[in-house]
Amino acid sequence: MDTKMKDLDNNSDAQTNRSQPPPYSGSPEQATVVQPSSANVHGMTIIQGPTVGPTLIVGHNVGPGPTGSYCTTCNQNIVTRVDRVASAKTHLFAALLCVVSGCLCAWIPYVMDSFKTTNHYCPNCGVFIGSHS
Repeated sequence: MDTKMKDLDNNSDAQTNRSQPPPYSGSPEQATVVQPSSANVHGMTIIQGPTVGPTLIVGHNVGPGPTGSYCTTCNQNIVTRVDRVASAKTHLFAALLCVVSGCLCAWIPYVMDSFKTTNHYCPNCGVFIGSHS
C-alpha cells in the first residue's frame, strides 16, 4: 500500500511540473516597438501597421472622368474605366422637373452625366476602385 501512495505522489509531482511553463531567460530591454507608418501613393492614403496583415486603403480620389490610380488587386498602375449610372439624385431631379414642367423635361437628368454617379473600375481585372457623385 505504501508503494501505491508513493507512486501517486510521484505522478502528481510530475503533473504539476508539466503544467508549469519554462522559465523566461530574456530581458525586457530586448523588446522593440514598431510604430505604424503611412504614405500617400497615387492620391491614396495607405496605413500599414507592424503586424503581418492586410493593408488598409483609405479613400480614392476619383473624379468625374477616368482617373489614374493603382489597383491593389492586379498590382498595376491604371487609368480607371468609368460607368455612369442613374442615382437617387438623378431620380429626384427628374421628379422635380416632372412636377414643374408637366413631365416634358423629366428625361433631361437621365442624359446629363452631371446628374449621374460615376463608378470607377480597373480595366485589367474589373475590380471596383471608387465612385464620384
